[in-house]
Amino acid sequence: MNIYGGGMVWNIMDKTDATADGIKLPEMHIKPYIKYGVGVQKTVGDRFTGFLQAMVRNGGRNGVVLSMGFRWTIGKDKKTPKNSDKKSSANSKTVVKSL
Repeated sequence: MNIYGGGMVWNIMDKTDATADGIKLPEMHIKPYIKYGVGVQKTVGDRFTGFLQAMVRNGGRNGVVLSMGFRWTIGKDKKTPKNSDKKSSANSKTVVKSL
């Protein structure tokens, strides 16, 4: 499965004056930039998912970002009992946690 992505980053806090112990720090601003890329995601069974992605940045920041990830689900799904009365099971709710 191919994953396409894109976005635009704009720093709204760009023109702030920063000081540390009364000393003015150099300007730390980022010009707006765009990023776009493509990736691949693979799911094996119900437990394993992995992805690989490449994003390109142009504008205030230039470069290529490569990222990858892996997710492994631990545990089993609990099976719900089958009710013979569909009308009552559609209106019933189970409270998992209440505050």
